[in-house]
Amino acid sequence: MSYDINKNVTVGIDATNLLAKPFNNFSTDNYGYEYAQDVRDEGRYYGAGVRFRF
Repeated sequence: MSYDINKNVTVGIDATNLLAKPFNNFSTDNYGYEYAQDVRDEGRYYGAGVRFRF
């Protein structure tokens, strides 16, 4: 989300993975066994910024 304060200044914020849900990817081999191929515990990410135009 961003907001133009005036024609030269913009402020913005963003957020990713707000629920902080882990990522799990499972695969099955030829015998029918399921195993975890990729497991990541990723946290929440927040960001803020200011953009200036000259």
